[in-house]
Amino acid sequence: MSSVFPSLLYILLMVVHLRRNWSTAKKTLVMTVILTLTFSIYIGSAIYTASIPGLMEEFGISSTIATLGLSLFVWGYGIGPMVRRNV
Repeated sequence: MSSVFPSLLYILLMVVHLRRNWSTAKKTLVMTVILTLTFSIYIGSAIYTASIPGLMEEFGISSTIATLGLSLFVWGYGIGPMVRRNV
């Protein structure tokens, strides 16, 4: 197995080493982008959850149908990285 990926350990060590050499501004920018994206994903599901009773009343649908959007969102959030991974 190690002969298949002989440079994987080297690549990981270089990434860690290069990340330590980043400037404070670059570290702050990367952290801000990650935090913003993570926040937007979780707030999106929270906002949809709060609107489920309104959807049921407005469109006259059952709770099963009303939660379908959230179910697909969570499914895509879990399956998406596996399907669209870096190869």
